[in-house]
Amino acid sequence: MTPSTDAPHRVSTEAAAERLRAMAEEDAPGSAVKCTIKIGDGPEMPFDKAAEKKLKEHFKKAAEGGHRTSPQPKANEDSMTAAAEKLPPEEEGRSYPLIKLDGKDFKARLKKMKPFMSTEVERYYLNGIFIRYDNQRVTICATNGHILQEQIFDVEAELSENLEPFTVICPRNAIDHLIKVIPGTKDAPFLTMQVIDDGGNIRFDFFEFEYITTTVDGDFPDYEKLIPKGTVRLQTGLNAGYLIDALKALNNSAVDICIDSKTNAENQPHLLTSSEADGVRCVIMPMRV
Repeated sequence: MTPSTDAPHRVSTEAAAERLRAMAEEDAPGSAVKCTIKIGDGPEMPFDKAAEKKLKEHFKKAAEGGHRTSPQPKANEDSMTAAAEKLPPEEEGRSYPLIKLDGKDFKARLKKMKPFMSTEVERYYLNGIFIRYDNQRVTICATNGHILQEQIFDVEAELSENLEPFTVICPRNAIDHLIKVIPGTKDAPFLTMQVIDDGGNIRFDFFEFEYITTTVDGDFPDYEKLIPKGTVRLQTGLNAGYLIDALKALNNSAVDICIDSKTNAENQPHLLTSSEADGVRCVIMPMRV
């Protein structure tokens, strides 16, 4: 899949919401997802229970030896250079930036996103997290058609002649795997992410091991048109389960609930934001009838 760089079309909030729901009925084929892992100098293998066990044994041996088997570079100006030295020879097709991510922070973000992903097979393009890179900033978004969460955060990205914006969809099972394997501790302060194979795969490099997943071959909805501009604040009845997921994503802090108009309020998307969760927006869709 070649990531999209086209500007989204403007449509009404109501039409966008209806489109998001209608996608469930479209007869669009999904794509097989392949996730692999490479530990140290070992061979690349499918990520399954056996691979997960080998990874645990790898870290156990390192811990017993009192050191990590392949120390991660310190998070300084040399760290990205060290990451580049591990990259394979340049591939054909478009080149993508090497993006540096804080391990603990990224793992926490994925955990907050997980409840918002769809599990419906026919909506394969919602079975994962949408990732957009633009000018040293990453946007991630997940929605199941009822509830939506968006997060925006700054990153370091370099080591590529092409730093143009791009979008990909990281599949749901890969998100589950990443939550398991990202150490998220001070011993592994960062990892790198790079789109490879002309947009067909994403490589996450932890220095001691690499995790590679195929991207979802589909188009994520134009979700930004679902997000209210927040011109009207109100108190309203919302689905309790979705509200709990949104509050968790917003650090269980006080939230502002907004819509675009008080007219027919119960049938409008509701925007939830908090001053305690910078860069995070959650949207609860109107109830299906």
